[in-house]
Amino acid sequence: MVCPGSLAEQWQDELYRRFQLPFEILTNDKLEAARTGNWFLENNLVIARLDKLSRNEDVQQKLQVPDCRWDLVICDEAHKLSATFFGGEVKYTKRYHLGQLLSGLTRHFLLMTATPHNGKEEDFQLFMALLDGDRFEGRFRDGVHQVEISDLMRRMVKENLLKFDGTPLFPERRAYTAGYALSPEEVDLYQAVTAYVRDEMNRADRTGDGNRRNNVGFALAVERLLGIDTTERCKYVRMIMSEVSRIADHLTCLGMAAHEVGGSTAGMYMVEAREFLYDLIEAVTGARVTVTWCRVGGVTHDLPADFADRIKAAFARLDQVLSDCDKMLSRNRVFIDRMAGVGNLSQQEAISYGLSGPLLRAAGVGYDVRKAHPYLVYDRMDFDIPTGDRGDNYDRFNVRFQEMYQSKRIIEQALAALPEGPVTITDPKVVLPDKQKVYNSIEGLMNHFKLIMEGIHVPAGEVYQAVEAANGELGFYVVSDGSGRPYRVRVRPPCFLGMGALNKMLIGRMIPDIIATFGMINMIGGECDR
Repeated sequence: MVCPGSLAEQWQDELYRRFQLPFEILTNDKLEAARTGNWFLENNLVIARLDKLSRNEDVQQKLQVPDCRWDLVICDEAHKLSATFFGGEVKYTKRYHLGQLLSGLTRHFLLMTATPHNGKEEDFQLFMALLDGDRFEGRFRDGVHQVEISDLMRRMVKENLLKFDGTPLFPERRAYTAGYALSPEEVDLYQAVTAYVRDEMNRADRTGDGNRRNNVGFALAVERLLGIDTTERCKYVRMIMSEVSRIADHLTCLGMAAHEVGGSTAGMYMVEAREFLYDLIEAVTGARVTVTWCRVGGVTHDLPADFADRIKAAFARLDQVLSDCDKMLSRNRVFIDRMAGVGNLSQQEAISYGLSGPLLRAAGVGYDVRKAHPYLVYDRMDFDIPTGDRGDNYDRFNVRFQEMYQSKRIIEQALAALPEGPVTITDPKVVLPDKQKVYNSIEGLMNHFKLIMEGIHVPAGEVYQAVEAANGELGFYVVSDGSGRPYRVRVRPPCFLGMGALNKMLIGRMIPDIIATFGMINMIGGECDR
């Protein structure tokens, strides 16, 4: 069984509970402890995380030994095994190559997905080639590659699934109408519960934002009003993921900036490196961009057991990408001509516009919220604040580039000092109960119901909490009137102020300089608009 990392334990539990099949989850420890040197030869029922298999060539070699053949390989969320047509060429991913490898190791290959078709017929043909390369392989031609697929695809409904003994896997759903006169109080309760299930259930899971630090900043503000302190491990974990997010953001900003002034190769390198970190974020939070992992009082769950190994491998590849991009750009005549001396701001001008982050530090002002007003455990970390001296686009590029190395330092120190313990407090008035308690106990359901319907009752007061986001000081001004909903929330987005200074940066410049300068401001639409 091959599945995303966040689903491995769920598959293990379901397969044993419903079919009494004792599957083992592949981990680094198990690989190293294998008596024969090849853990796959010692186990017949295996669950492997998709990214671990696709990115680890050593593990793939163990899979390919002659005696390692499987009766059945199942890939959950199989649409992740993607390949695309772009520019007349096929762009294969490591996940797609893994799919090709697995299809050659098994007698029966099952791909499970709710979205096999992304709207592009040529990409769908590539996906189907994992099942039958003879019929679907090769360059797609409209009107030619229209092959019957009914013998390969089945739409399954859970009520039709059976156990090995032929009995239904899930009980039949039946509904009966019972005539019962409700009292006025029962009517009110029924309407409230109906509205809750329809509109509010799992609302916390739907209201994520695209940046890990945004969650952290708001949670810290509310926690200050509540007068609570999260666990030590939670502080470290929040900080680690904030820095992972910072590196991913800088890679996006610098990659696209390089691409927009002609350095397309470096741009694609950086975007690919960002994917290494998005894989980490997905393994931790279950999502790549829009996450709700950080909550008031802690985080939803701990880091994966193999997180340290995964981030070490990601950093090894990141170092190579940064080294290559540094060689391609830092002394590139065309790149320097497009960036150096463009969009200049002096220290006084940067301060007067209220700038922060790389825009301010590129002008030579070494202000960083993590140093000036430490939060989480940044005061225990040893790291530097890169600054420039000319305040132009080239300095802004270099400041962001060097900040990625400093974020790596912080993460490595934090992992070395990461304490044991829980990642959330246990106050039921603040933290949502575990989903198992919600689904299996009336106390858990009532707790969940009250927190979602009434909210966390925060004492009356006001607070301003800032964090150092990739673009600078991201602040949350929160006012509470003592109820379960904020009386007011005001966000200070750093790129909004950067856009305010764009006119000053461009006076007397050429029209093409708008592109490079706008890219170095790194305007994020959702952040700027709040």
